[in-house]
Amino acid sequence: GRDRAGPRPFIYPPRLPPGQMAVAWVRRAPISERYRPHRLDDVLGPPRSRQALRAWAADWNAGRIPARRAVVLSGPPGVGKTSTALALAEEMGWSLVEMNASDARNETSIQQVAGRASITHPLEDGPATGSARHSLILLDEADCLTGRRNESARPAPVPPTLAEFLRGRYGAVEALNAAWGLGSPGHPAAFGGWGDLPRTPGRSAWARLAPAQRDLADWKSVPGPGDLSDRGGLGAIAKLVRWTRQPLVLTVNDERVLTRYSPVFRQSVLRVGFEPLREPDLAGLVRRVAEREGVRTGPGVVEAIVKKSRGDVRAALNDLEAVAPLPPGPD
Repeated sequence: GRDRAGPRPFIYPPRLPPGQMAVAWVRRAPISERYRPHRLDDVLGPPRSRQALRAWAADWNAGRIPARRAVVLSGPPGVGKTSTALALAEEMGWSLVEMNASDARNETSIQQVAGRASITHPLEDGPATGSARHSLILLDEADCLTGRRNESARPAPVPPTLAEFLRGRYGAVEALNAAWGLGSPGHPAAFGGWGDLPRTPGRSAWARLAPAQRDLADWKSVPGPGDLSDRGGLGAIAKLVRWTRQPLVLTVNDERVLTRYSPVFRQSVLRVGFEPLREPDLAGLVRRVAEREGVRTGPGVVEAIVKKSRGDVRAALNDLEAVAPLPPGPD
């Protein structure tokens, strides 16, 4: 069962090998990292946000692509946006593809990293479970990316041909054949190469397959030369929001940067807002962490940390760690 005594240390990133290296990382990691939540129920804040995220994730795990393929978590720094995304991935058993503010996140890098992950079809766990394994694509601080204003000097995009679109999505024609089931019993013949694809699907038998119809719908929605909203880093993210086959989470400090940029971010995402944590809740968290870490705090120290942090959980825990080496004040 859950540890009722307080938050549990969370070893992040989970790809660390077990043994002494992981133990050493935990000892050196900041308190704010060690106490990231494992599950959504460990995240402080209103339960309606957790319920909305669970319902969205349940669609993905059931093999359904939600009407809103992406989630935007918005709010000031330190209120738990990234921690919520990480807890969601861990709770759902999803792997993680993360691009944060320290990564190069121009249009090309987003297409190479997140774009490739977004079109990967879920892998089946096997007949015993019948469930699909997903990768959560996390783009931290998406409102810091460049968009139309910085990219206005670039040539207008030319819509790709069907073969170009599918080649960009799948890479190899063999991957396309496997995704559509071509060449298997009862299905149309497989393509021998990209040159075998017609300019339009016409009445081809493969065009009636459900996976092909989804890809064709995405291809037809590619913006034409007059649409500038798919340029730059934000433009690459707008494409992900439209087409991703994997759950996508964006964190932003100010969602207006996205909603002003493209209607995609107003109409096609699940928006979950975060507020600074209330002082009593934050004070309780700081006291529980201090107790587990063996940090003795003098009178008024916790209250001063909470007041200074203004609802920023990360700032409060960092300040607690900063005062930890100091001797407690007089009783």
